[in-house]
Amino acid sequence: MVRLFRLEPEPPRKLYGVFDSIIRAIVSQQISNKAAHRIWSKVEGLAGCDQSLQALLLDRGISVLSDVGLSRTKLSTIETVIQRYRSGEWSDISLSSLSDEALIKALTSVKGLGPWSANAVLIFGLGRPDVCPIDDFGIKTALKKHYLSLQMADFATRTELNKTVKLIVGNWAPYRTVATLVLWHSLGNAPQ
Repeated sequence: MVRLFRLEPEPPRKLYGVFDSIIRAIVSQQISNKAAHRIWSKVEGLAGCDQSLQALLLDRGISVLSDVGLSRTKLSTIETVIQRYRSGEWSDISLSSLSDEALIKALTSVKGLGPWSANAVLIFGLGRPDVCPIDDFGIKTALKKHYLSLQMADFATRTELNKTVKLIVGNWAPYRTVATLVLWHSLGNAPQ
C-alpha cells in the first residue's frame, strides 16, 4: 500500500449528497467510467445552476432523463428512488443517520440497487471512512495485481482466495475507504 500511495491518489472526500450519490451509482452501474462520466454530465446539465438534481427529479420525475442514454431498468430504479424520497420514506437526513449496514439494507431493498451501489453511496455520498467493496471488479483487479499476483497459483479454491482478500482488507480498518480509493486510482480508473 505504501508503494501505491506514491501514485499520489486524491484524498478521500465527500463528493456528492446522498440523493445525487444514489442516482450517480445507478447511472454508473455496469458501464465504463468514461461512459458513466459522459451520461452523468448530461444528467447534471439538466438541472443547471438554478436547481439541484434532487429538486428537478422530485418535481418532474424521470421523464427529464429520457434522452441521456439510460436503460429502462436504470430509469425504473431511479423512479423508485424518487418515489421513496417523495413519500418521505427516504431523505438525505434519514439515510445519513443509518449505520453502514442499515444503509446497505435500505438501498438494496430497491430492485437495481445492489451492494456496489450502496458502497458507492457510503463512500461518495456520506464520506464514510471504513468502506471497501471487496466484490467490486476494480478492487478485485487491483488486489490481484498488487497483492496476489505471485500467489494466485497457491489458491486452490475461490473460498481460499476470498479468505485471503478479507484478511488483507481487514488490515486497513478503520481506513478502508482510503485504501479503496488508492486501489481504484492505481488502475487509472479512479471515479470521476
